[in-house]
Amino acid sequence: KLTTCSHASEKLQLSVASFLHTLAMRLATQTEKLTAKRPHALLQARQRILLTLQSSLSATTTRFLSHRANIFEGLRSRLDSIGPMKVLNRGYTLTQDSSGKVVRSVKDVKEGTQIRTVLPDGTIESEVKCVHE
Repeated sequence: KLTTCSHASEKLQLSVASFLHTLAMRLATQTEKLTAKRPHALLQARQRILLTLQSSLSATTTRFLSHRANIFEGLRSRLDSIGPMKVLNRGYTLTQDSSGKVVRSVKDVKEGTQIRTVLPDGTIESEVKCVHE
């Protein structure tokens, strides 16, 4: 009887294990079917991920552009400080010949050459009377 009972117990355990395995497989199959039938939930999850990524991209882009704008403003300010009008405002002038070429030396002009002197508030047209080296 003990052998029969032990054999029946093993058989029952195998039967229960098989039944539980079958139930687990059916549950997995039904879960897959349910997920497949609920694309709306999947879409909502993906939309939340997309919104998070868009928000992150927007914030990163804003920080990047702000940083670049600050760099640009610094460079613009430095360039402006050495620009021709700033130099003229410090008391310097710019002299050009009749073709607009900058006169850098007395060797660039001779007697009778028409020149233009640029000042902060206007220009002066002149004719070279004499050149001293």
